[in-house]
Amino acid sequence: MARPRIARARYRHDWTAAELRERLDYNPATGEFTTRPRKIGGISYFGKTRMPAVTISLKTLKGAWRPYYAHRLAWLWMTGQWPTEEIDHINGDSTDNRWSNLREATHAENNRNKPFYKGTSRFIGASFHKASGLWRADIQHRTIGYFKTREEAASAYAKVAKKLYGKFVHSTLLEYLSTGNSLQNQSSARLTTHKVERRKT
Repeated sequence: MARPRIARARYRHDWTAAELRERLDYNPATGEFTTRPRKIGGISYFGKTRMPAVTISLKTLKGAWRPYYAHRLAWLWMTGQWPTEEIDHINGDSTDNRWSNLREATHAENNRNKPFYKGTSRFIGASFHKASGLWRADIQHRTIGYFKTREEAASAYAKVAKKLYGKFVHSTLLEYLSTGNSLQNQSSARLTTHKVERRKT
């Protein structure tokens, strides 16, 4: 039941920057949100830190509690304007709302910033082609080529993706290009260890 609730929080723009700053403090260095101290009926309520957070619930002027994406609140707090596009977390951690980790991005750009690995040893953009018995590299519904090994296909995808995606390319893809097959060997080792541990249990 939480998913529709979060979905409704995505583009809700019923706060101004001034109204938000009256209720929340934001630390751009840590990404922390803290409710401002306030006094209700003569009783003082001290600020409460909310971190890490994907969504933050705020009480509207009508008295209803509604969820808001924390990264969009951070953008409003810092710039004074709601973002016109999506907000991308540069390191891929949706709970890391430090200002240096946030940037505005289109939906397509946001989707490009995904880990290069799936699981422990599978690569994005590299798949086995049964008809040819080779590994195929694809990007944006376009075939780059066919290769004898998965690593060769992954490398071909990574090189093209780096050129196409620019600053939105994920850090794990850059690591793969800089370290080569050593990263794949580490992934294979983790996969083998995982299989052995499962047989023991």
